Amino acid sequence: MKKYNLLQEEINRVKTIMGLTEQSISDADCITQLQDKGYDVANPSNVRDQLSKCGGKTNISCVKNALINSNIDENQYEIRTWPNGECYLMISNTTPRERGMRSGNLTFWEDGRLTLIGVFKGFQKFNSKVYNKFQYQGEYTCDPSNNTIKHSNLTYALLRDKNNKPMKPVNFNVIDKDGNIRFKTGDFLKTIPVDKNDDTFKIINNLK
Repeated sequence: MKKYNLLQEEINRVKTIMGLTEQSISDADCITQLQDKGYDVANPSNVRDQLSKCGGKTNISCVKNALINSNIDENQYEIRTWPNGECYLMISNTTPRERGMRSGNLTFWEDGRLTLIGVFKGFQKFNSKVYNKFQYQGEYTCDPSNNTIKHSNLTYALLRDKNNKPMKPVNFNVIDKDGNIRFKTGDFLKTIPVDKNDDTFKIINNLK
């Protein structure tokens, strides 16, 4: 009984840290809530299967080889599958944020979609709403003959609140802890700088 109580205490502690509700009594419920909060959930035993399934996909393989050719740290990117089975390669920077996430990542989907996500340092407030992340979306093409990646139509697409719920892309000033304006959400690409149709390595190198 003592061993059970200690285990239950540990489970409750993890629930608290991860922000799970008491209703999360099943694995499926827990996974759903973690994904809704922006966590990437995977069974470690499935990682090898995911690499086997996705690593050979045309676009994913091309992007990976382009990263290797450009000496991008392999610890910055990973190949995974989304819960619906879609393959993707995500590259993140090394700057931590509160809530266990990196401050930015770029996701290459096998079907040619591209997603750029930034995580605010501290929640941002605008018009009585609280925001956690901003997101840009576009497309990309990868050329295996010269290891180049080009993106197109990369535009400001949406915001996410503190529960990772998508919201319309309001353009507002992002303020740092000292009250200084860092950038406007709709003008983030200018801080890199990169155009909406450009060399994607300009973004990748900015994530280092």
